Amino acid sequence: MSAQPSRMRRRVLTMGALACARLASARAAAPRDFPWKPVTIIQPYGAGNALDVYARKFATYLPRTLGQPVIVETRPGASGNIAAGFVARAAPDGHTLLVHGVGTLLQSLIPGSNAPDPLKALAPVTLFSEDPMVLTARSSLNVRSVAELVARAKRDSGGLAYGTSGVGGLQHLAMLLFARRAGIELLHVPFPNSTQMYTAMISGEVPLGFAFAGPVDAQYRSGQLVALALSAARRSPLRPDVPTLAESGYPGYDVIGWSGISTTGGTPAATLERIQRAFADALALPEIRDMLTTFGGQPIGSSPPEFAREVAETLTRWAPVMRDLFPAVKS
Repeated sequence: MSAQPSRMRRRVLTMGALACARLASARAAAPRDFPWKPVTIIQPYGAGNALDVYARKFATYLPRTLGQPVIVETRPGASGNIAAGFVARAAPDGHTLLVHGVGTLLQSLIPGSNAPDPLKALAPVTLFSEDPMVLTARSSLNVRSVAELVARAKRDSGGLAYGTSGVGGLQHLAMLLFARRAGIELLHVPFPNSTQMYTAMISGEVPLGFAFAGPVDAQYRSGQLVALALSAARRSPLRPDVPTLAESGYPGYDVIGWSGISTTGGTPAATLERIQRAFADALALPEIRDMLTTFGGQPIGSSPPEFAREVAETLTRWAPVMRDLFPAVKS
């Protein structure tokens, strides 16, 4: 008679252990609320460039909303492809973010590129700045208008050099478009990042380039550099005295940069929205807005679906241009 209760007790204990195991497994499988660990922002260019500054400033304020530390990691190279590829291969949980501009995404349009698909391998989260570029010349070039620049370039027959932050980036493509519209040939000198390009322009190593105006504002004011024209279709409220290229004889010319945040493709929509809200909270702070305007940007915001539409429209708009310009880009 004593053996029966013992078997019953063992059965009860076994069933209890199985129930606990099932509960523990269910808890382990249940998705955790984002974020449950530090968040890393990957920036694709060298230290000190605008995206690096943006990322580090955001990283100071994002923990207020996210409740986790935010780390900035630099992974430069290949016109942003190294950083973008790293984020594309990360776990799709929102803990690895990419700060980027238009040029990083346009790499995917270059035939043979191994750049990740901006709408599949990556997931757009939010825009945070619109960044017009300025066609800029060193004062020693002695040109004060777009017309004077074109005349000088025709005299130099391909010997006039311009700097960019890398092959296939927005600065490069903007100049290729301008040169084709103007019927001129220019010598491309790529640098690892915008910071080195601006240093080269200021020192006189290259006399020409498209600049994001904020980092060289002091050189505009001192007269070392001359702002010839804006790349965007409309004048910027930050530089109302600078005409657009469309106003300077090139109607329809419209190349504008923007800065945004993407993460790994397949990240849940709720996580994307959580990240976007954190950036929106930071973007509302005067310190963040002042930082963006200091670099020549105009603070903006968007939801993940809005940013995804902007990315899709940008890729559609640039695809035929990239096909047309690719031989020049390849060289």
